[in-house]
Amino acid sequence: MTPANDNRPSLKRPAGFDAALEAYLPQLRKQANYMAGTREDGEVLLHETVLRMLRCAGNCRVETFRTWAQYKLLNTHSGMRAAARSQCRSAPTTSLTPANDNDPDAFARTVSQMRTPATQEAEADFSDAIRVLSMIKDGDLLLRRAMGIELKVIGGDLGVSKERVRQREEAARMAFCAAMQRSAA
Repeated sequence: MTPANDNRPSLKRPAGFDAALEAYLPQLRKQANYMAGTREDGEVLLHETVLRMLRCAGNCRVETFRTWAQYKLLNTHSGMRAAARSQCRSAPTTSLTPANDNDPDAFARTVSQMRTPATQEAEADFSDAIRVLSMIKDGDLLLRRAMGIELKVIGGDLGVSKERVRQREEAARMAFCAAMQRSAA
């Protein structure tokens, strides 16, 4: 009799690993949903966690499976939050270099193509952004930074260091991005 080919790489999992994973999966799902905030995000977190657990199953001792699984869940959640923060910090870029260097008006045309008249939808988006800024902690600080006011000046007004202003700005930016994503959904 030949063994069934299930097209999985041969992972050396300790005896009882699959049974422990199956038994602990409901609790892991519950924790993932709680940590992620929504059921959909919780399922994504659970999926990523189980994948990581299966990749390094050889490092697990079944006696301490619960602790190991919680560590993997926390580690995965932390990684996903870090990725979301870095995505919030980056913005799409547009090249201003004209495609044809021989045409002197190419740059002007490129810039004029980027300008779009304000539409009702854009104005609604702007008012949503202002509303969200007014509701989140340190939204006024984020607005002042967007206007180009330096960290040192804001710190002087608030009586804190410029590093503390930068930290509060980053926290406000993450809260703003999360709130805008929720309102868009």
